[in-house]
Amino acid sequence: MPTPISRRRFLSSTCASMAQNAQPASSGVAWTEQERLTAAFWEPLNRQMVNWTGVRPGLRVLDAGCGSGDHVVLFAELLGQCGEVVAVDRRQEALQKVAARCRDMPWEARVQLQLADFRQLPYPKWHFDIVWVSHALHHLPDIDAHVKELRRVVRPGGRLFIREDRPNIRVLPDDVGLSAPGLENRVLQVFVRWLEHDRLQRGRYPYGWLHALRQAGIDRPQVRSFLYELSAPFTGSQQAFLRLYLRRRAEMDGVDPADRSALLRLTDPQDQHHMFSRDDLHFTSLSTIYWGQA
Repeated sequence: MPTPISRRRFLSSTCASMAQNAQPASSGVAWTEQERLTAAFWEPLNRQMVNWTGVRPGLRVLDAGCGSGDHVVLFAELLGQCGEVVAVDRRQEALQKVAARCRDMPWEARVQLQLADFRQLPYPKWHFDIVWVSHALHHLPDIDAHVKELRRVVRPGGRLFIREDRPNIRVLPDDVGLSAPGLENRVLQVFVRWLEHDRLQRGRYPYGWLHALRQAGIDRPQVRSFLYELSAPFTGSQQAFLRLYLRRRAEMDGVDPADRSALLRLTDPQDQHHMFSRDDLHFTSLSTIYWGQA
């Protein structure tokens, strides 16, 4: 069975590999501005959800599809100096970023990294107390097989958490005066159509996440949703994230040119219609976790 490698050894080995390819070591682990702003913006919500899972010192936690480690670091904080969080991702770049984030933290020895596809996890049955997967399953084909594999490594009495949301972010009023009413709804629908096309490409899954948990052997799956909302005054970091978020929406194929122009003006600090000169912004997002006890 492959053994997860320590954060420090992973970072050393990957940086050495990059050096062989004549690339600067920092290029493989540096955060982008988008990642930094995204992590800071969602941290309060992520902390609330991780705290709710019941993680405590002494437990063994798996974060499957960990990405750049937003949840890994929060689990590690709560585990303190007693316990282990294993970060699994199939992208080496993601694990490099987790390794860099954990550098010199008091709990860094508790974070282990594993390059793997979590359809075939390199761990024995009943290995973890908590298994957490956030915004990763909807990217994958054969969802039932992935959830069954996650269930396999949860010990009896342990918990499996699946976090998956439908797109539901709102920040603008219905009528911003720059295009027809319903700007944010129309742009959101463009994104939804992209998600639907992506799902068709990977294979349809005509069920919900509660069904996936039941298919994996969770008898009484449950649901918990978390509301995250903000209103003025927004911090500088929050403003930067929301401008970036709306600009990315403006760049999607299929956005009406008038709506694209409105979004670009709203996110331009030099424009008289800059969104943060308004007094009516209210950000909301609902995150849902589907979970059960093994």
